[in-house]
Amino acid sequence: MVWNNSRLWWIWFFLGGLCWPITLLAQSAFQEEARSYNHEQSLLRQGQAYLRAHRYEVGLEKLNQLLLEFPEHAQGHYLRGNAYYYLKQREPACTDWRKACDLGQCYGWTFATFERVCEDPS
Repeated sequence: MVWNNSRLWWIWFFLGGLCWPITLLAQSAFQEEARSYNHEQSLLRQGQAYLRAHRYEVGLEKLNQLLLEFPEHAQGHYLRGNAYYYLKQREPACTDWRKACDLGQCYGWTFATFERVCEDPS
């Protein structure tokens, strides 16, 4: 059997036609994941910026929005705990710091137990 250019072209066209929808699906999924990550990072940065500017109520709103959409975000819980602490709301601060520690970021919980801001249940 002789492989001439017209047969190779048809094979390429057929295989390309099969792979094109899969490529589009993968590209779409990647773009959606990138959008989600960018949104997550945007909310986190906004919350951090408001906390640095001592605008704790607005920072708390941004961090609440972040944690509503991404409930397992350790740094979000840690920062929201800081916002509550600066607003003199120790109980929700301790809850958030504990949750952040459960998710792997224990800065706030370590501070809180060392300074006796929160009671260590263990």
